[in-house]
Amino acid sequence: MWGSKLIAKSEIPWKVILESQNMELKNWLKMDLVSGSDCKEGMFTIPEVEVEIKVRVASVSEMEKQNKRRLNNWNECGCKNGHDHQAWCNTEDCDIF
Repeated sequence: MWGSKLIAKSEIPWKVILESQNMELKNWLKMDLVSGSDCKEGMFTIPEVEVEIKVRVASVSEMEKQNKRRLNNWNECGCKNGHDHQAWCNTEDCDIF
């Protein structure tokens, strides 16, 4: 009986979010009892939870900046010998060899 147990759940289809204004949704959802839970229908009032979802899509220029920054980390290994394009090599590896 210790720990958390899932007793109810609710779902929101992505279509509802994507079709909403500015891809934002703030709504109260009624929870449905999960089969196999110890709770029975009528034991308590149907729980509701307020959900707020905001979806933001990055612009093309923002994505290019992130990709460039991510790829720059792989161009040099960072060891004292200046190996290029060998992300698997680091300072400790050069000291060993």
